[in-house]
Amino acid sequence: MTKICLTCKVSKSMNKAELEKVIPDWYKEIGNYSLLPPILNNNDKYNAQKTTLQIRKPDITDYEVKVDIKDKKNTWICYWAANYTDDYNKIKTAKQAYDKFQNHGLVKTDGSGKAVLTLNCPQPYSVDGITYPRHVHYCHLNKNNLWSDNIQTVIVSCDVDFKSMKKFVKDKCHLIINVLSKDSFDRCKIPGSINIPLLTFQRDDVIETIRKSLNDFNTLKKFKGKRIFETPIIVYCKDTSCKASEKMIELLIEVGFRNLLEYSEGVMGWIRKSKSDKCDLEISGGGDKKSEESEESEESEESEESKESEESDDSKKSNKSEESDDSKKSNKSEEPDDSKKSNKSKSKKSKNMFDLSSNFETVVYDNKKYQHDIKTGDILVKGTVVGEYDDDRILFKKDVSSDEESEYSSDEEEIRDELDTVKKDVDSIKYRKHKISLVCMNDITPKIYDEHFRGWGFTFWTS
Repeated sequence: MTKICLTCKVSKSMNKAELEKVIPDWYKEIGNYSLLPPILNNNDKYNAQKTTLQIRKPDITDYEVKVDIKDKKNTWICYWAANYTDDYNKIKTAKQAYDKFQNHGLVKTDGSGKAVLTLNCPQPYSVDGITYPRHVHYCHLNKNNLWSDNIQTVIVSCDVDFKSMKKFVKDKCHLIINVLSKDSFDRCKIPGSINIPLLTFQRDDVIETIRKSLNDFNTLKKFKGKRIFETPIIVYCKDTSCKASEKMIELLIEVGFRNLLEYSEGVMGWIRKSKSDKCDLEISGGGDKKSEESEESEESEESEESKESEESDDSKKSNKSEESDDSKKSNKSEEPDDSKKSNKSKSKKSKNMFDLSSNFETVVYDNKKYQHDIKTGDILVKGTVVGEYDDDRILFKKDVSSDEESEYSSDEEEIRDELDTVKKDVDSIKYRKHKISLVCMNDITPKIYDEHFRGWGFTFWTS
């Protein structure tokens, strides 16, 4: 398991108690009166004043997670998380989930402050009636060789392999969600899965859809009531290049669902490894190029079929004249090219608007916009790193100040603001895919025009 998803809203809410320096009650119950875990208290192996620290990681199971972080340069990091469990239907208490804190390790950041935390997939757990998603805590060693009580928390998403997925499908112990379009879902899906398209995500609708779907699974009916947010869920999209499932997990966490896993190999991985021949392999959705091409090919095929049928009907109704011959030539030479260009331009716009694989976001600081690399934390201006993002602040490099030119000009800002507005409007509606056929009618006589087109209004878009 190597997948990681960062959900800033949930991470910040989980960090609130740590920022306020509140020691959890369950820590006190086990005799730990510190924000630091028991492994860092009265343990010489982790005491940098007495011992030379060494890189450590837990005994890894088949369910490994690698978490990329960025902190202070050349600094030791200690991390810990709840233990792995294969009992996905039971949410344990924090005390039970952490047990003896076996799922922990030590690592040192490199010259750029980057490090990878290697651990077993942690389980969600409950404290005082509140269930928390899978996450890992970490802290760093300060200048005095003491562990800082400035605890950080990162939400993690664990990836299911094919062997486990096959077992889950057979046992019907998880609600399996396909996040692609309805058309793609109808063509092919993992057995027993339901469809919640990412592009039509609506909070209330999603909760109700999941609640109703639980009726179809005897082992999951117990989650219908107050425990609905503890429902064990697996999310998948097309394949490992598709980021839609990762995005859906973030949205579900923000809604309140906590017991989430991802099958990153997706429907294509399932078809290949299960050797299924029941699916149409032209799967669309998830924001990749192949899906766009498959949809365009479908439309062009339908256009050809419609064209042939229309031409045969028209030839029966009227004789061909010289005028119709001229119109046929002009239609053949102009209309197909125009339609292809418009299809391609719309395809590019759609793909850019819903590009789920982007690692960048726009941040506003001192009324100026900058580009934020979510993965590394770097702040960029026109491709050049000018600083790094620290919570809600930008730490500029010594030779750079916030007064310098921001990422975008005023014209670009207006365009981006307009695009943001369009995206919000698009996200707030439900999509239905309509198949449109382009029909080339070559023999349009005055009679046919009066029957079919008189009174129509035509609108043309140019890019």
